[in-house]
Amino acid sequence: MPPDAPRATPEQMAEAPELAALEILDCAADVASRALLAASPELLEHDFLLEHAAVTPQLCLGAAVLSAIVTLTVAVERYRVHLEQLASLCLRETENHDF
Repeated sequence: MPPDAPRATPEQMAEAPELAALEILDCAADVASRALLAASPELLEHDFLLEHAAVTPQLCLGAAVLSAIVTLTVAVERYRVHLEQLASLCLRETENHDF
């Protein structure tokens, strides 16, 4: 979730408490990415392994962690979309029963 994206409301968290954990993961992923890139800005280059003669274990491990963060971020977003779909489905079912 981008830093400027709207956060879950208390009502949304009451309906899906796991949203709190997803937001924590988003924030942690964002901070970790920024810290790794601040420590090793060469990780921003497209293929730093080929472009830098002095590839260090720190660079390799940083790249691995950034890759894992991307995977985590995608999974968190998929989970969030799933929860939104469930909430929408429940709302429609409730509206249909009201008639």
